[in-house]
Amino acid sequence: MDFVNSLLADSIKSLRSPGFIKLSQAWTRR
Repeated sequence: MDFVNSLLADSIKSLRSPGFIKLSQAWTRR
């Protein structure tokens, strides 16, 4: 589950950048 935690941390950091939307869409696909 370390991968999920790491991904979550990256998501929170990217929350301020437009990349978060892209990541969110990619995550929703899964």
